[in-house]
Amino acid sequence: MANVFMWNGEVMFGLLFLAIGLGLLVTFVVRKFAKGSSHERGASPLRNFFQFGVLYALIIIVANGVAGLLGRLMSSSALVIADNASLARNLSFVVVGVPLLVGIGFWTRKGMRSDPRSADDPIIAFFVLVSTMTALLMALTSTTSCLHNLVSTQPFNGQTLANAIVWTLIWIGLWRLHRIIVSPAKSHTHHLAGSLVGYIASVLGLVSVIAHVIAQFAGMNNAALVATQTVELKYAIISFAVGALVWMHYWVRVASKETRTTLWLAYVLLVGVGSGLVMAVASASTTLYTVAVWFIGEPHSTIARAHFASTPSALGVIVVGLIGWWYHSSLVSGTVKRTEIDRTYAYLIAGISLIASALGLSMILIAIIEAAFTRDVIVGGSIVNSFLASATLILVGSPLWVTYWRRIQQHVKADEPVELASPSRRVYLFLLFGIGGIAAMVSLLAGVFQLFNDAFNSGIGGNTIRDMRYSIGVLVSTAIVAAYHWSIYRHENTVDVAFGTKQKTVLLVGPHDADLAHSVAQQTGARITSWSRTDLGDVTWPEHDVVKAILESTSQQLIVILGATGLEVIPVVRD
Repeated sequence: MANVFMWNGEVMFGLLFLAIGLGLLVTFVVRKFAKGSSHERGASPLRNFFQFGVLYALIIIVANGVAGLLGRLMSSSALVIADNASLARNLSFVVVGVPLLVGIGFWTRKGMRSDPRSADDPIIAFFVLVSTMTALLMALTSTTSCLHNLVSTQPFNGQTLANAIVWTLIWIGLWRLHRIIVSPAKSHTHHLAGSLVGYIASVLGLVSVIAHVIAQFAGMNNAALVATQTVELKYAIISFAVGALVWMHYWVRVASKETRTTLWLAYVLLVGVGSGLVMAVASASTTLYTVAVWFIGEPHSTIARAHFASTPSALGVIVVGLIGWWYHSSLVSGTVKRTEIDRTYAYLIAGISLIASALGLSMILIAIIEAAFTRDVIVGGSIVNSFLASATLILVGSPLWVTYWRRIQQHVKADEPVELASPSRRVYLFLLFGIGGIAAMVSLLAGVFQLFNDAFNSGIGGNTIRDMRYSIGVLVSTAIVAAYHWSIYRHENTVDVAFGTKQKTVLLVGPHDADLAHSVAQQTGARITSWSRTDLGDVTWPEHDVVKAILESTSQQLIVILGATGLEVIPVVRD
């Protein structure tokens, strides 16, 4: 990998001169209009956009130049050493790019010190985020490539090591810069984005590790390729280890301990719970289908190793998906009182499993029509395989949906006003009714079109029904789902509930405790705001008493004050 970005010399030189031109333009404009301007006005968004855009481009240029020169020093290849064109390019990147990067960097630092409010500009936060994530991605991929090269049988590639060193150092510097420039309250996006990168990399690596281990124990590896497969297992372990380190740094050390904002919850529920469940359900269905076809259906190959070739990977996805589901589920459960987070989690799982079941029902209807009107097949080489594929989706999705939907309905019976007012329930019902209704309408239009098209041309017959099989399958299954949820939504829409207003709002006034608000919010489901008193001595919050007072109060708005004499709970109404 001679250059991480694989850019040719002309493109890189064009980018270099563009950066130089933009840098000179920004310098001229700022010096022209900064005279006489007061510090009461922050830097203009246009200035910040060009200024930090130039810095971003210069970081990439300098990184490639330094990595290219360092790679030449570490490489023993005669071809690399004799490549004078790349030497000239990398030298120009360093000689011109480094002074520009340092100069504009110090100028930017001076401007931000003279006007501290400029750090709140979202454009600056955006470019710092993009720069940091670019460096993270390059450091992760180059480090993985370097380690892969070290364990492979290929000659040592000094360029991969140089790329790993340079981009890792840049990422460390930008990480520190991000913590200095961007306030902790606005760093959630950066930390969650880094967590996502590390999570995806570690998931892919762990799936590959488990797949290789299962294939090895099951005797599915080719004896003639043992050495190659051993190297591939090492590759998988390295990929998992590097991704896990990134995930642990971003998520375990930082993001998991931050305030549970909407973005934080979206990451946990969608990336963690949702993706883990989808992985487990889809791969479990695939595995069951493969096994069922081998014993009941018509397999493509009579050789077990060939038929089950994809099974180790599918089992790896199931294991990793369940681990991700379990871990992220533990982050949003276990509170004393049922909260909106618990409801969102339950409805998310019910929705995913119901979609899988509906898809299986559609495939069964399609297979029945296919079997009735043609000898051709639509899935897996035989009509039996089609039924097996449908059955596995239903067998995996239906029990999960029944389990969680029954729990949800039990909570509704126990506390109907609160549960019916839940935004999660309303969104769940409306989406399933709405999406199901739209899918049914589109399927109906497609089916009617096919009916009239055959009527006006070849005439209506068995082929017409066969051609309409997909429309019929989707129409019936989505109509059932939409009708069921519409009946519930229509009934509950007449119930007199205050939609979205059941969450308590609590103001805590007392000694400073950074973790108290988070803990109380998790246990009570209330929206917590905390103010710190400066007139108290060595006093600590009685967390258990605070939680108990909030849960026992019938007021939706409370002020909880801790003073020298104890805890005082004041119900209030906001005007």
